[in-house]
Amino acid sequence: MTIYVHPGRKYQRLEDGRIVEGHGPEAPDVRVCRRLEDYADGVPAGGALGWCGGCGRPIVWTPADQVPADLPRLCLQCVGIEPLPIEANP
Repeated sequence: MTIYVHPGRKYQRLEDGRIVEGHGPEAPDVRVCRRLEDYADGVPAGGALGWCGGCGRPIVWTPADQVPADLPRLCLQCVGIEPLPIEANP
């Protein structure tokens, strides 16, 4: 699975479950977003409120990012990532 988390960077979930930055298919499979509850002051500037396609919880995403608009948006938890840092997640 290739996931999009940070602008211009893609990550791969390896067979052993680790998530590493790397090259995957041309387009990512999903766009990973933070849950609204991760932001103490609400939706940050430049962000938009949406809903996780997995659990339905409110998430924040960045409409200005250059990724396909129809890419499924999932929260970190639904793709098995605990919030920051992504590189430390198994």
